[in-house]
Amino acid sequence: MTRYHNFILNGRKYSTHDFVYVANDDSIEAQKIASREEDGGSLPRLTKYWVAKILEIRAADEHHVYARIYWMYSPDELPPNTRYGEESIEGRQTYHGENELIASNHMDVINVISIVTEAQVHQWIESNDDEVRDALYWRQAFNIATLQLQQSWSAIVGPQRTQTNFWSAVQVKIADSGYMRSVCDVMQFGFKDNAFVLLLSTAYDGWESPKEKLRRQPAKSSTSAKTARVPFQGQATRVLEIPLLIDAYNNMNGVGIGDQLRSEFQTGRRIRRGGQQALLYLFLLEVAITNTYLLQRYGWDKTITSQNRFRKRL
Repeated sequence: MTRYHNFILNGRKYSTHDFVYVANDDSIEAQKIASREEDGGSLPRLTKYWVAKILEIRAADEHHVYARIYWMYSPDELPPNTRYGEESIEGRQTYHGENELIASNHMDVINVISIVTEAQVHQWIESNDDEVRDALYWRQAFNIATLQLQQSWSAIVGPQRTQTNFWSAVQVKIADSGYMRSVCDVMQFGFKDNAFVLLLSTAYDGWESPKEKLRRQPAKSSTSAKTARVPFQGQATRVLEIPLLIDAYNNMNGVGIGDQLRSEFQTGRRIRRGGQQALLYLFLLEVAITNTYLLQRYGWDKTITSQNRFRKRL
């Protein structure tokens, strides 16, 4: 899909970094009730809509336009065990104002037809007591991965230079060469060094602090040298930030063992079309079977030590 800086909906122009009201089930139901009344009823108040910040706009054509957004939370939506400094809090606190929102790194992709209108949201710097807060405003940011409340949006999403244009539902660029997407507590991770590799993890969420590693610049004749040499800026060696998952992968011999166990039992099934079928019916199925074998071998039932016997009984 092509990336755009703005789009026009119902005669109104929206751009990246704009705040918008987004329709939800409650607001849609209220609108239906209003339309059924003889006098037309009253449209739902803006407080019934969700608020989001537009990060990126993409479209396949004029009828398929999508926006990648960050959700703005209501203080009432703060979950149990939210950490604010040394305190554990939940929901709205006494210091939260009536028009106060909380920025978050909760990212989604929405169809722009769900956008109702533009929202005016301002950041309140608490040191400036003269600011008027009659409109919507925010001063705190919520990290959905760590349940931490911060005083800065950059503290939960990283500096703007690290944001990526990689298009998906929940993606944040890690360091200078990695991408993360977390879906249903399974983190999908892509990392480019000399080659681009894809990983799945339930042990890491992608928000861990990166590790600094001394790396040697690849030779000009190496694979993908054109892109792999860029971070070194002409230096023979350089300390680079490496995502913690990649560092663990590089130092985890068990990954090679897992590949070895799966390679011994290939299904040999041909996939004629659709890469997703290969992912579902080959890779993920083999991972599930191999992991189940390891769990029974080292867990509840140690009587079957042969993977061949385990698969036959399965």
